[in-house]
Amino acid sequence: MYLSSNLFLLILINLINLHFSSSSICSDYYSSQSSYQQCECEDLSINGQSTISLKCNGQTNFPHFLSTINYQSIEIESCLEDLNFELKPFYDLTLNTLRIRHCNLININDQSF
Repeated sequence: MYLSSNLFLLILINLINLHFSSSSICSDYYSSQSSYQQCECEDLSINGQSTISLKCNGQTNFPHFLSTINYQSIEIESCLEDLNFELKPFYDLTLNTLRIRHCNLININDQSF
């Protein structure tokens, strides 16, 4: 009986751990089923903190960024239209690296971030 209950407890702990490790920020917020198909998302863990890296190509506008997510990096390349900073897409984000290449930026100023 003791062995049976310990085995059950061990299996239960492994299932709970598997559930938490398979859940990811990318699959929850930036899955390929959503409208963010132009962005590749990578889940990262830095110093025990969950964070993501986004790489976007061929943008016509900014993807929706969430202030509740820690972004290690956001890369935007080869925009199809001007990227408008009027709505401050990076305001209030936790972001380490931002790279924007081959894009025309409009309405950008020091308060855009």
